[in-house]
Amino acid sequence: MTWPRNNWTGIVGICLSALYVYLQIEVWKKHGDDVTMQALGIVGTVGLWLFLLVAIGRYWKDARRAEATKMLLASEKHERKIQVENLERQLKDQAQNYESLVENLRSRIMELEDQGRIKAEVLYEESVCWLRKVDRREGPFCPTCHDNNEGKLIYLTPGATRGTFECGVCGNSFRTAEYKTLFLGSIRPARGPQGWMG
Repeated sequence: MTWPRNNWTGIVGICLSALYVYLQIEVWKKHGDDVTMQALGIVGTVGLWLFLLVAIGRYWKDARRAEATKMLLASEKHERKIQVENLERQLKDQAQNYESLVENLRSRIMELEDQGRIKAEVLYEESVCWLRKVDRREGPFCPTCHDNNEGKLIYLTPGATRGTFECGVCGNSFRTAEYKTLFLGSIRPARGPQGWMG
């Protein structure tokens, strides 16, 4: 209990005043003296005692009010701290969201730039796509997948015959100039310059 600890001087003063009044009355009873001055002393003491009680009561009331205000301020401070922490967390989350959005946009821009660069370097020759390099061409790539999938380059799988290729994604087959040269070079006339009839 904090009230007695905070107001111990007032309590001691009241107890001593009560003891003084009791002893004074006992002295009067024994002597039988004129008690006018003693009565004024008792009235003064009681008046001081009442003044002291009022002061203690006010002090106690102010202490309770101050304690309530202190608790209210502590509660508001705690609530403000929680609000600030929540706002900081929200701002941090938003900053992370914006950072990831910016990173996604950067990667998409790079992807589109690469696609634009690749489109500029893609050649359509021999019914397939080739990627133009400085000293050679790379490929072949599937033209169907390139046209239908935002410029993606899908390597063609070589067939059983040289110059034939198949796409593992869309399943289309393609023949290059190598096949045509091989195929046309293997056909020979049977007899003479006029073919098999001559």
